[in-house]
Amino acid sequence: MTPALENSLPQEVVDSLKRGNALPYLGSPEDIGHTMVFLASDESRYLTGQLLVVDGGMTAQSSAAPGRRAMLPA
Repeated sequence: MTPALENSLPQEVVDSLKRGNALPYLGSPEDIGHTMVFLASDESRYLTGQLLVVDGGMTAQSSAAPGRRAMLPA
């Protein structure tokens, strides 16, 4: 979360986002940047055709996730 976004959101919204995250903090632009540096480096040379979700587990831990899962076909 950028400082500008965090400063513009009410604290209860920020706290709610943190509670819905698998990690005890929200990511920063640097977290995304580190991932991009890795992907652009030789360290990722054997990585192909993957989708990397860089969200600290937010989508996996979202309180809305059970509702979304219920909409999936069995």
